Amino acid sequence: MVKKIYTLVFTDKAIASLQSIYDYIKKDSPQNANMVIETIMNTSETLITHPRIYRTDEYYHPNSKDIRRFIQWSYRIVYEVVEKDNTVVILNIFHTSIAPKKIKG
Repeated sequence: MVKKIYTLVFTDKAIASLQSIYDYIKKDSPQNANMVIETIMNTSETLITHPRIYRTDEYYHPNSKDIRRFIQWSYRIVYEVVEKDNTVVILNIFHTSIAPKKIKG
């Protein structure tokens, strides 16, 4: 069986979130800022071959879309599997202390 390969796409919101995370951590440690962003990016890249490895996001209606999430350290990475386009879209990345219902919109 041939494995399906998905395209990984980051929304503008997700890219801005990554930049904010980097800038915040960099104030105390540029090395840790690089490590955090690199690890989030590397973990996101695993979605190319295994897009449903993580659970569906409990803050979204189960019948809406295939929206999933994973946690890396204290950051919640929310993504959508778009089957018709063979795409995984990173929707947003935010600190787990922030209420997801405020972020969703």
